Amino acid sequence: MKYLPLHDPKDLTSDTKLRDRLVKAAVVILRSPDLPTCDKLVQLPIVAALASHKQYAPLSRMLNIFAREMYSSYLDFYAETSTQAFMKEQDLEHAACERKMRLLSLTSLCVVNK
Repeated sequence: MKYLPLHDPKDLTSDTKLRDRLVKAAVVILRSPDLPTCDKLVQLPIVAALASHKQYAPLSRMLNIFAREMYSSYLDFYAETSTQAFMKEQDLEHAACERKMRLLSLTSLCVVNK
């Protein structure tokens, strides 16, 4: 992840290897229970550029949900057929993502209601 800021968002369209590495890095972060937040990742311009790629728009949306939204947003997102297909394609388990979103939501609620 530390090398991603070195790339320009325009590189995503011309460099498929870079795009593949970015997608793999994002999926690893979503899968990992040890890396609970995606907020630093979604702030990178190169990651934001994923939203303009139809194939990876679900990944961009999912990263934003994990970074800034609550469990209910994840459930709404997961209810979409295209999301389920994308998650299956990227080998993202719903149960693991659901658990992670619950923990992130709980943490957010604790911070807000200190």
